[in-house]
Amino acid sequence: MARDLHANMKTAKNLIASENAWIMLFEISVSDLEVLRITNNEAAVTFNSKVYSPFPIAMETMEEGGQGDLPYINITVSNAERILTDYMEQRNGLLDRAVTMKLVNESNLSDDAASITINLVIRQATVTESAISFRLSHHPFFEIDMPHQRFYRARCRWAFKSTECGWSSGGTGESETCDKTLDGDNGCETHLNQDRFGGFPGIPRRRI
Repeated sequence: MARDLHANMKTAKNLIASENAWIMLFEISVSDLEVLRITNNEAAVTFNSKVYSPFPIAMETMEEGGQGDLPYINITVSNAERILTDYMEQRNGLLDRAVTMKLVNESNLSDDAASITINLVIRQATVTESAISFRLSHHPFFEIDMPHQRFYRARCRWAFKSTECGWSSGGTGESETCDKTLDGDNGCETHLNQDRFGGFPGIPRRRI
C-alpha cells in the first residue's frame, strides 16, 4: 500500500547522495505505564523530544502470507544485559504488547509527522541466552470477542459498590448485596441509586 510521505521525507528520499542516515525507532510498551524507546542507531536519537537509546537490534523484511493472514515482521534484539527478559518474566512474555516502529531521517528529528509509523503487537516471542526474537503483526481484530459487554434490559452490568455503580449508602436495601435489578426487592431503586443503573430499560421485550 502506498504511503503519503511528509514533504521533508520526500525531499530526503529523492536526494542522490546525503550524509543524513535513515534510522529505525522502536517503542515497546513493556507495561501499561512504561515504554521502552530504543533505536538501531549507534548513538542515542532524540525525535520529537523523546530519547531513543542505542540497542543491538536487527529487523527482517515484512512478510505477507498467501492464506489471507496478517503480514508480520521478525525483529531480534540483544539479550546480553537481560533488560527485556526481566519485563518478559513479569508480563507474560510481553505477548500482545504494543510496538510502534518509526522510520525517520536524521535531517528531520523535530517533526513527529516526518516519519513512517507502523503500529504492531507482539504475537510470538523466543528467548535465548544471547538474543530475543519477536514476531510482530497488526492487531488481530478478528480474534477479539465482540462486543466486550452484554447489554441487558433488566439487569445491571456493574459490580455492586464499584466505581461505575457508585453506591456507598442510602435507601433500605441490604448494604452488602444488590440483586442487580432496577425495581426489585434489593435493586437500584431500593438503594436510591437508580440513576446509576447499568441496564438498558429501553431495549424492547422479545415478542412472539
